[in-house]
Amino acid sequence: MQLNLRYLTLGTTDGTLIALGIVTATRGLASLHLTLAAAVAGVLSSALSNAFGAYIAESVIADQELTEYARHLMVPSLSATRIGRASQSRTYAYTATMALFVLVGAMVPLLPIALLGSGIFARALVVVASLVTLFCLGAYAGVRIKKNVFTMGLRTSLVGMIVWGLAWAIGEVLAGA
Repeated sequence: MQLNLRYLTLGTTDGTLIALGIVTATRGLASLHLTLAAAVAGVLSSALSNAFGAYIAESVIADQELTEYARHLMVPSLSATRIGRASQSRTYAYTATMALFVLVGAMVPLLPIALLGSGIFARALVVVASLVTLFCLGAYAGVRIKKNVFTMGLRTSLVGMIVWGLAWAIGEVLAGA
C-alpha cells in the first residue's frame, strides 16, 4: 500500500507545529520538565484526536464506497468479502499513519530540548529544525503533485513561522502577567 500523502502531511505538520508552539510559548515560563510534559501531553492528545478523526472519516468513505459497489453488483453487502476486508485494512492503515506521523513530526522540536536542555542554542535549533522539516515536507508534496517545489516548501515553512511568532507572543504576554 502506498503511503498516504494526506496523512503524512497532516500528521507531520500537526505534530511539528504543536510541539513547536508549546516549546516556544513555555520558554522562561516553566521548567524544562514542565515544558516537556506539556508538549508530550499535547502531542499525544493530538495524535489520538487525529487518528480518531482519520478513522471516522475513512470509515464513512469506505462504507459509502462499499455500499455503492454492492448496489451496482446487486448484492446486500460487501463487508464480509475480500474487498470489504481490504477496505477495512486501508482504514486501519490510514489511522495508524496519521497517529504515527503526528508523533514523528513532534520529535523534531522535542528532541533538541530533551537532549540539550532549554538553553538558547537548543531553542534556536528547535525553530530551525522545525522550519526546515516543514519546508522539506512542503517540497516533498510539491514533487508528488508536480508543483513548484520551492514555493510549496516556502508556503509550508511560512505556517511554521506564523505559529512560532504567535507562540512567542503568547509566551511574552504570559511572562508579563
